[in-house]
Amino acid sequence: MYALGNYYENGHIGVQQDHPKAVELWNRASELGSSNAHCLLGTHYYKGGDLKKALFHYEAGAMAGHDVARYNSGTMEFKLGIRTL
Repeated sequence: MYALGNYYENGHIGVQQDHPKAVELWNRASELGSSNAHCLLGTHYYKGGDLKKALFHYEAGAMAGHDVARYNSGTMEFKLGIRTL
């Protein structure tokens, strides 16, 4: 699901580019525990301005051991002034 979402996001290997389909597939992959999908969803929502959803997905990815998601969630918390000590 994660890889297929990437194909739809970038539109290659015989697949038409379709951003909503990519997000749908990443959501399904994240529900199955993909930390990579959580991180990509975090980035997608961050770029779209939905910081609440972005932070949720970054934190979920971080808790699953994804290093970039951990960094991004910490950076967002710092920028937003959220203290988690």
